[in-house]
Amino acid sequence: MPTLPDSVEHAFNAIRVINTEEWLQEDIEAFQERWGGVDLLTFARVLQQAQGDDQMVAAFAIGHTRSAWARGLLLPFMQSDDPGVRWAAALSLGEMKKPRHASFPNPGSDDDGYHLKNVCSLR
Repeated sequence: MPTLPDSVEHAFNAIRVINTEEWLQEDIEAFQERWGGVDLLTFARVLQQAQGDDQMVAAFAIGHTRSAWARGLLLPFMQSDDPGVRWAAALSLGEMKKPRHASFPNPGSDDDGYHLKNVCSLR
């Protein structure tokens, strides 16, 4: 298999508790067969059309770019009915350090006031 972008391995590793290199390659190959690739445009399509693990993988891969484009794609998934997809979006947005709502500053800290509770809307 050709060398893949870091975002691909990051995404597949993010949804597994235990993973081996062999399992990782099998998961990536199966995803490619289902969706036709592992590029960002494919991940954007998967995010909109898939469910479950494939949608979570797409959210993590897109979020790994830490771009404004990724933020725009992920924000609507904070309202997903699937808690795994909500968490994938929340964690990815959290890595970007850009809150969805007004932040709640942590007095005495040097952070930007961002907290996971600002973007995570659990039901």
